[in-house]
Amino acid sequence: MKHFKILKGNSKKAVSPVIATVLLIALVVAAAAMVYFLVIPMLAPDHDVLGSELKLQDQNKNFLYDQASFLLVNSGTMEIFP
Repeated sequence: MKHFKILKGNSKKAVSPVIATVLLIALVVAAAAMVYFLVIPMLAPDHDVLGSELKLQDQNKNFLYDQASFLLVNSGTMEIFP
């Protein structure tokens, strides 16, 4: 039969199962909140472009573009340059 040693004084205690469960639930809720507030807005389109136009012109016909113009129309409710 084994004899167990009884520790007195500097005995180490573990975290109780109830506290460990509460900490795990808090960790999962925090991770879900981070995904909801940081990742989901990156995936959702929040801008609309009604019209865009790209023109490339080669005036002297040397296969190098001499002039490039780009037209972008803001159809949102916020100003691009306030």
